[in-house]
Amino acid sequence: MFDKFLENMKHFVELDENLETDGSINWNFIDSDMYTKWSVLLDGETYTEWFDKAADIIFENEQVFLKEVE
Repeated sequence: MFDKFLENMKHFVELDENLETDGSINWNFIDSDMYTKWSVLLDGETYTEWFDKAADIIFENEQVFLKEVE
């Protein structure tokens, strides 16, 4: 189920409404979108653990992409 959680987060990260004006990710908006959907499926501890893990994966992938662009 974590794979679906990560896929969902990637979707929300790609939405323009969840980006700051400088193009960075507004993690508060991502958290809001994800919590609305996933809080009915996961307890708070699991949600937080998965959110942090998924955010780390996305952040690492974004950093690799930025290095490739430079």
